[in-house]
Amino acid sequence: MNENISNFSGQTSYCGVSIGSVLEFGWGDNGIKPIILVIEKESNPHDHPMLREVAGFIVDDLDKAIELVKKILLPGV
Repeated sequence: MNENISNFSGQTSYCGVSIGSVLEFGWGDNGIKPIILVIEKESNPHDHPMLREVAGFIVDDLDKAIELVKKILLPGV
């Protein structure tokens, strides 16, 4: 099983939509792979209901995402 961690944290100004990342969300969802979205709770220009809907997990910190991957890949460890 592969996870997809998409880190959009730290984006404070609009610099264009990351089309490649959005496409990868679709691939991950189609492949039934866990998608972890790293994004602030507010004020991120990449925040969108579609990304939040497809993401299996949403955290606001990259370290939390890494811990989540460990729990998914190594349950009980």
